[in-house]
Amino acid sequence: MKKFTVKGQNTPFPIDMLRFDECWPASVEDSTKVSNSFGFRHGRRVRWELTLISPRQTSPTVDRWQSFAVEVVDEKDIETFKERKARNKTERDKRERGDVG
Repeated sequence: MKKFTVKGQNTPFPIDMLRFDECWPASVEDSTKVSNSFGFRHGRRVRWELTLISPRQTSPTVDRWQSFAVEVVDEKDIETFKERKARNKTERDKRERGDVG
């Protein structure tokens, strides 16, 4: 899974990018920031930064985000519950066998 942060200013959040990069807001607060990004149309200057999560192993499509005047400012891999469970089991098995590494 990927977790990445995007930011924009005086531009609405490009909703179609949720579909294109197969991602979703990481929290309720991030979802609210998506809605609030449309405030610039009412004469307010709006800056926003929010975190998204994608189950894909590939990086977000930075060039496409930039085409909407949005910058990808951070990206990292995150473990799924299934991956963490498998890693913990492997580590526990090593300890039980006396493998120290």
